[in-house]
Amino acid sequence: MQNENINFITLRKRNKNLIKSALSIPQKNWIPIHLPIPKRKYKNFYYNESKIKLKGCAKPIRQIIMKEHGRIEPTFIITNSTLKCEKIIEVYAKRRHIENKIAELVSFFNLNALNSPLMVRIHFDMIWTMIADTLYRRLALDLPRFEKCKAGTILKNL
Repeated sequence: MQNENINFITLRKRNKNLIKSALSIPQKNWIPIHLPIPKRKYKNFYYNESKIKLKGCAKPIRQIIMKEHGRIEPTFIITNSTLKCEKIIEVYAKRRHIENKIAELVSFFNLNALNSPLMVRIHFDMIWTMIADTLYRRLALDLPRFEKCKAGTILKNL
């Protein structure tokens, strides 16, 4: 099989040893970053970049560790992309936001239980799901303390 040179950006599964090694990195080796993503709660945090060798990979790949970004434990991103670290983190943050939204639509609005194999009905289900999500978003903006809540939280607490 030929090397297709396919770039990827993904999370690396955390374990105790990875977390311990990340927390042992001296503070001077952490680089501050600001993500200019609107409505993002934690825009300023730190990252550290290194090359690692994973079992089964012929070439070393980049590992980007983020800390103080809203999670208790550091987050590990691995990639073979040649983009700057700041751009990789921004791309992943935006992608994660989209993944979280899709997860909410699947879990709360049962988007994975479409009522027909016909494309017209699937499009109809998608449109109504998006309308319902938009109405929940609009309702959340009108309710004090619910502005940032997901649809399931709003339904459960009303």
